[in-house]
Amino acid sequence: VRTYLTGQMPVEQIRNIALYQDPGGPDAVTGLHRSPTYYGRPNFNSIMEDIGLRTPGSEIGVFFCGPKPMGHSLRKITRKWSNRLRYTNTRFVFHKENF
Repeated sequence: VRTYLTGQMPVEQIRNIALYQDPGGPDAVTGLHRSPTYYGRPNFNSIMEDIGLRTPGSEIGVFFCGPKPMGHSLRKITRKWSNRLRYTNTRFVFHKENF
């Protein structure tokens, strides 16, 4: 699981996350172990290539919640990498989350 926070956060919220993040414990934002929260815009091409090459023959779910234009871009990128890694039988499956 890779969680990215791309929006701006108040300084106080950033301070609280830094203060309460236990290096050996769960992520301060999600509460997940072994799955840190990343801050800033993800490089989707780099992520897809890395995961796709490390997990040949896998079906990899890509779950997205965010603005429509970014969702359209991510859907295109998942198709692109599924096609590029077709020789490894790796497939990315895009899912749009609505809240």
